[in-house]
Amino acid sequence: VRRMSGQDGSSLGLPAPAGPIVTSETHPSQDEWYKARTAILSWTNDYPVTGYSYVLNKEPVDIPDNISDGINTEVSYKNLADGIYYFHIKALRNGEWGGTTHFGLKIDSSPPADFKINVLPSARTTSRFPVIDFTTTDALSGISHYELRIVSLSTKDVKAAEGMSTDGFFIEVQSRYIPDTELELGDYDVIVRAYDNAGNDREVTKRVNIVSPILTSSRQGVNVMNIFVVPWLVLIIVGLLLLALMIYLSILAARAHRDVSSRRMEGALQDPVIKKRLEELQKRKQKFRELSHKVAAFVLVASALMLGVSHGTAKAQEVVALPPPIITTISKDISNDQLFYVGGQTDIADAEVTIFLQNLQDGQVVSNTIKTDHKGDWFYANPEPLLKGRYLLWAQTSIGSQSSPPSPQKDINVTQTALQLGSSRLSYETMYLLFAIILFIALLALGSYTAYHLFHGRRKRKELMHEVEEADAVIKEGFVTLHEDLAAELDVIHRARLNKTLTIQEKEREKHLLDDLEEVEKFIKKEFHDVELKSRTV
Repeated sequence: VRRMSGQDGSSLGLPAPAGPIVTSETHPSQDEWYKARTAILSWTNDYPVTGYSYVLNKEPVDIPDNISDGINTEVSYKNLADGIYYFHIKALRNGEWGGTTHFGLKIDSSPPADFKINVLPSARTTSRFPVIDFTTTDALSGISHYELRIVSLSTKDVKAAEGMSTDGFFIEVQSRYIPDTELELGDYDVIVRAYDNAGNDREVTKRVNIVSPILTSSRQGVNVMNIFVVPWLVLIIVGLLLLALMIYLSILAARAHRDVSSRRMEGALQDPVIKKRLEELQKRKQKFRELSHKVAAFVLVASALMLGVSHGTAKAQEVVALPPPIITTISKDISNDQLFYVGGQTDIADAEVTIFLQNLQDGQVVSNTIKTDHKGDWFYANPEPLLKGRYLLWAQTSIGSQSSPPSPQKDINVTQTALQLGSSRLSYETMYLLFAIILFIALLALGSYTAYHLFHGRRKRKELMHEVEEADAVIKEGFVTLHEDLAAELDVIHRARLNKTLTIQEKEREKHLLDDLEEVEKFIKKEFHDVELKSRTV
């Protein structure tokens, strides 16, 4: 008795063959699952017969009716649904029906259930050894194994990209995988295939970004310590506002520095030669300021032009497409700054597969031929990104001079995230980063310019205050001297009054001295007031 497992996991017993010996070229083993939905059954008999009666159903043990279905020794059933089937047959010999043979068929043409790939700690991570976790189920035949491949999308890794078309395609892994070697910074596609016991597979792709632990730039903006993202628009607006503020502050600082310098030099630089040199120096400083303003304006205009650069059509480059007649793996959400890859399967090992890629913008068709591996699998990655636009991709298998029909066409859309200048590509991410760097340099230059004027303006203000204090001391000393002189004169007059009566001339002189003393005191008070005001305004 043959033991077989049913759909519910129970074990079913089939009697030993009592009729013709049944075999199947499409489902040879009764214990294994197959994805072919067409079953071909054949049988043999050692004795001459006049007819056979057979039936295919889901009953493990059944007896066909006594109506002959002919003397053919082969039958085929097409478009069978998934499940377990049983073929029952008996032979008519010498007018009598013999025993019945039962043959089981296991059909599973459905792929495993869809699943998600979880990347730990996250799909955007600073870890060079991310944990890739996945699992799925299969309703009928069960999961056989998983295969995985990590594809680099970075244009920096050209050698690795070229090797993708020749080295081993996928590796068999468990439901959790950690890379053997650390991943470099950049974008990767993690491709996982889940196979059931019938050979069906389900393929899932996950985009993984390995970023810097502090600052990194992306299409969305600048990522700060992988905590939050500052959008490029916000960063640029804030940078321009800071730039405008720094320009304003630098103008104020330069003006204040210039005013302090001019005030300080007003009373000290009276020599004609020095004045001439000073005028020449001022002219040179004015030319320098005009030049610096022009440079600042050029930076602003150039930055604005960088943001508004039109995405012109770059020089067309040769595009190498991807092999098989059945395309199972293809890069999604591809852009013109990322590598393009494709993979698939054929039924023939070590065959040649020619792939065709048509650019729908200019109609140009590019072809390439690649060999499959010993299992009929293939994988190819283009060493250079594709140009922006829409493409059609198809493939043909060739064996000698014979070629298979073209495979179904795949539509590919390549978005533009990079500007191509000649043979070089400049991503918008890089452009925004360069713009941010230019803003930072401009802010740094303006900050240095402002700090220079503030420092020297403050130094000159201190020197001017020192000169004001010296002038104040000189004025005080002059006042004391003048007061002593006036007091001495008045003292002489007072002594003369005690000894004799003053003449009219002496009285007039006393009056003039008193008036002079009063005027000097008023003048000195005014000078002190002016010095105090000047010290406050410096």
